[in-house]
Order: sequence, then structure tokens, then C-alpha cells
Amino acid sequence: MEEVKNDKIISGLKEKLIELERENKALLKIISHDIKSPFNKLHALVNLIQMDEEPLDEERNKLLESMAMVIRGGRDMINNLLDLRALEDYEVKPKRNDLELSDIIQRSVGGMKALAGRKDIKIDYDCKKNHVYSDAYFLFRIFDHLISNAIKYGKKQSVITISSKKLEKEIIISVRNEGVPIPKNEWGNLFKKFKVLGTKTTFGEHSSGLGLYLAQALTEKLNGKIEYHPAKTGSVFILKLPLW
Repeated sequence: MEEVKNDKIISGLKEKLIELERENKALLKIISHDIKSPFNKLHALVNLIQMDEEPLDEERNKLLESMAMVIRGGRDMINNLLDLRALEDYEVKPKRNDLELSDIIQRSVGGMKALAGRKDIKIDYDCKKNHVYSDAYFLFRIFDHLISNAIKYGKKQSVITISSKKLEKEIIISVRNEGVPIPKNEWGNLFKKFKVLGTKTTFGEHSSGLGLYLAQALTEKLNGKIEYHPAKTGSVFILKLPLW
């Protein structure tokens, strides 16, 4: 009798878990469309105003730049949460195609110009034409996380250097910034989920502790890895990816 009662309790708990899972997935759909969509529209509107032929005064330009940063922050957080969910559910798998890696890096750098511009940071990338058989979205998100991290912890009026080197079976991309090196006692937390470093961002930017974790997780899905190398005046993140 007791055993039957326990079975009913377990069965009821399983049903509740299944229902919670359904609700969770429904919430993610709302996040991905109903919440993400307004951010995209606001981003487009700010771009249209900035592209207007009639020049804006300095104060309004600064206001628009601030709006753009806030909008980007919201979009990035939503994308991070969606990526995290997909990775942890093992639903996401690479969709590999023949890709030109420098095109993806250029696209990511282009999207980071406004963020870098706030700190007068120049992004210098010298990536030769290299083809990889990989996933375009995964690579774009990986570079977004690495470059965004370099900007957050880079000092004002500095340079972020992106370079690549092709080997027989892999390609190595380095992202180097100029700023305060990460203390040795924090190296072990760099790629941990929700671990916010004690090192402060140089412009008061918010850090969720997800960026590097997601970059590493996406890289592992591509059978690659990310390594951290300290530098005298900043940090270097090395991305190693198979060519196919």
C-alpha cells in the first residue's frame, strides 16, 4: 500500500516537472519574439535617426549613443539567455558549412564599433582569408563575446588586436586588449557560468558572467577551445578551431 502511494507521488511530481518544462519553453518563445522584437525595432529607429542628413547637436548625439548602448545590452542579455538554454538542453547542434572566417570576424567587429567608440578604442584586425567548415551563428556569437569582453576590460584610447594563424588542421585566432591584467587567482573562474570577476570594467559596463562561459561552450560544440594568456598590459584570448 505504501509502495503504491509513493508511486503516485513520484508520478505526480514527474507530471509537474513536465508541465514546468512546457511553461519554461513557452516563456522562452515569448522572450525570443515578443521581447526581442521591440529591442530590434528600437535599434533600427536609433540607426535611422543617426543616419539622418540633418546633423544633430553634440548633446543629442550622446543621448542617441547611450540609447544604442542600452538597447544593445538588452538584446545581448536576451541572446545570452537563449543560447544558455539551448546549450544546457543539448538541443543546439552545429550546422556546418564552408565559411570565410574573416567575413564573420568583420561582421562582429562592425557590430562592436559603437561600443568601442565610447572608449575611443580602435579594433585592429588582420585576419587573412581562411575557409573553415563550421557553424556561422556559433562563430559570430563566439567572436561577439570575445570582442565585447576585450572592450569591457580595455582601457580608454587603446587598441584591440585580432590576428589569425592557419596550421595544418586548425586555425588560431587571438584577441588581445590593453588594460588591467586579470589576477592569477581569478583565472580558474574565467569560463565558469555566472562568475563575475573582481576586475572592474573600465567604463562601468555591466557583466552577467555569461559571456566567456557561452563562448567556451559554443567553441567546444565546434570541437575547439579557448585559452587565456595574461599579458603585461592586458589580456589575450586564444581561440583554436578545427578547419573541418
